[in-house]
This record gives sequence, C-alpha cells and structure tokens, in this order.
Amino acid sequence: MKCDRRGKDGMEFRKTTGADVAAVCGIYDFAKRSFAQAGIPQWQEGTYPDAATVEGDIAQGIGYVLCDGGEVVGAVALTTQGEEGYRHIFDGAWLTPLDGPYVTVHRIAVSGKHRGKGLSKRIMQEAEALAAQRGFPSVRVDTHEQNAVMRSLLSGLGYRQCGTIILLDGDEKGAPRLCYEKLI
Repeated sequence: MKCDRRGKDGMEFRKTTGADVAAVCGIYDFAKRSFAQAGIPQWQEGTYPDAATVEGDIAQGIGYVLCDGGEVVGAVALTTQGEEGYRHIFDGAWLTPLDGPYVTVHRIAVSGKHRGKGLSKRIMQEAEALAAQRGFPSVRVDTHEQNAVMRSLLSGLGYRQCGTIILLDGDEKGAPRLCYEKLI
C-alpha cells in the first residue's frame, strides 16, 4: 500500500526514512524540553524517545513524518498490531472489543518552530485516514494525565476518554496513562 499522502496545503505525510532520524530526534528533544518546562513528567525518564526508538520505528514500518516543503515538521508512530498494555483498562472500557483491530498512535510531536499551526491535529487526521483506508474501526491513543494540550486535542477531535492503562515497558514502566478511542 502506498503510504505517501499530499494534502491540499502541499504538506506530505509519509513513512519515516533513515534521512529523517536527526529531524525526528530534534522534534522529540523539543517535546521533552517542553514537557519538562510545563512540569509534565512524560518522556522525562531515561532517553526515550531517542534515535534508537526512531530507527526501530523505521525498521518496523510504523514511523511517519509530516513534511512541509521538504522539511520534517511532525512525527508519529502508528501501529496496527494491538497493544498488550491496552488489554488491561481501569476505570472504564474501550469503545470497541478488547481484542478487535485498531490503530494506535504513539510518539506524536511537532517541531517547535511550527508549534501552534494545527500540525498535531493534522497528524491525528492522517492516522484516522490510515485506519479508514485499512478498514480499522477505531484509533486508540494514551497520554499523561498532565498533558493538557494532547487531552484538549483529542477531545476536540471527538476522541472519548475510556479509562486508564499502565505502561508495561520502557523507561516509564508502571506509569498510568489516560486512554482514548475514536470510532472511524
């Protein structure tokens, strides 16, 4: 399946390549600093997400970038394999069957230089378009409780808060995350 999509605005949404690693790492580093300045403990333990994370996303075929005039302005990982951590939801329930198919959004971030231009919204809409193209009934995502910007974005796009999950691995293993789902 062809993954490149060019919008009416000329921006391109495509798979991440090796040539994008430095730009994506720069975007993630900016996001980490922004979280720290806002007092949000998300992405503050260890080095995650880092170059190894981005390279892993490329190898798995799940990394995507949003480009404007050839410049990488946003990044995300989109998986369709299901998330083990999503099998145990607390204080709620998913909108679709627990073991049913869905697209998961991970590591969404935009360039500091392009902050406030609606690019996160655009990336989420691309995730939804990918889910629809592939016949998935929903998109799921989780975020830190203190990440008010992401929570507002999700609410504005019609995502429903479904409960809480616990991260099962990585630098933040054991940390709770609010989880959301939107029917496509």
